[in-house]
Amino acid sequence: MTDKTSHKRLNYYTGQLLNADDFKDEQLYHVDALRSHNRNLHTWGIARGLNVEKFGTKNVTISLGMAIDGLGRQIVLDELREIDLSPSTASSLYLTISYKEEQTDFREGEGDKAYTRISGDCVIEYDTNEPDELSMKIILAKLIFDREKDTLSSIDLEERRNVRNIGGDIEVKSIDFSLPMKEDSDNFPRIKGVGGANPGLEIISENTTLKGNLNVSGTLTGKLTISGMSTIQSSGTAEIGPRSEAKVDFTEPDTKHRFFITSVIPITPNSAIEWGWQVEKGDSRSIYFDKEISYLKKKAIKLKQQVTNLISKKGRPGTVTSQESVKEPDIETPSPSAQKHLEYQKIVQTLGEEKNKFSYVLVVKNFSNKKVEVEFKYYEILE
Repeated sequence: MTDKTSHKRLNYYTGQLLNADDFKDEQLYHVDALRSHNRNLHTWGIARGLNVEKFGTKNVTISLGMAIDGLGRQIVLDELREIDLSPSTASSLYLTISYKEEQTDFREGEGDKAYTRISGDCVIEYDTNEPDELSMKIILAKLIFDREKDTLSSIDLEERRNVRNIGGDIEVKSIDFSLPMKEDSDNFPRIKGVGGANPGLEIISENTTLKGNLNVSGTLTGKLTISGMSTIQSSGTAEIGPRSEAKVDFTEPDTKHRFFITSVIPITPNSAIEWGWQVEKGDSRSIYFDKEISYLKKKAIKLKQQVTNLISKKGRPGTVTSQESVKEPDIETPSPSAQKHLEYQKIVQTLGEEKNKFSYVLVVKNFSNKKVEVEFKYYEILE
């Protein structure tokens, strides 16, 4: 029955005499139609379930599910199956599932003796070698053993192959990806179409891996995180006077870096502009006050020495302390010299820190003899 195909349906009419071959042809037509669909619209592989789990030290269980082989035959496992692997002493085994058809339900009566049913069953086997015909013996898992401990150490699912669609466009409203051993369907990865004013595609996934190049055509919106980087998107307009330029600067934090994707487009017709980024070491104060820093450092050291000398003179032996000073709390208002010293010290510290920062300056030049309005957009990625 498996070797025959039928593309003809029975055409019944009143008074027709039917025999066993007519009913066999009726069944053959439907069986062939189903297998032709599976073979031509899907690849062979695992359609659902058939998950392999360790059971005990050397056995495995296979859950309910279905596979399709290279001839389009449906291989159905409708009950949990436990496989005893203890007879094998190999370090690795291929666990496979395949289709088997046999006649069942033998009946013996007054007439002919015959089987009344044909059963399409599944056969689950294991072998040390990979199957010769992968489409006929479908791999469920590769089992790895630790023979020193005489136990099953791991279940490798890399060579499992799932059923795929064949052909051109596929029209669906949504696709849900079921995960092995996960019961909560609300957390399954999902791709669905979105309607409304801005129709598109929505992808819901806790973790998505993209291998290869990514080409994006269109507008990238929202917040994007790249390897721990946060992003900021901004846009606006500005006016630049005739034959002049405008600048926007950003100071980079000490331990992070900024990256910019920028565009500046003139809105005013017949205008000529030029724009670009400049990177400067330190801000304007630290660039022009390097000598000031050196001077302030020397001044601070000198003032500190003077304050130290004043304190040491005040506390010399033989100095008479008045009764009034004994009664008052020992709280002194810093002298003008000490206050100046603290101010100098703060300036030196501030300039020293700012000197190590970077300044990014976006410079837009207007070469026209008229005022020009420009639109600018930038996408900032902060490490």
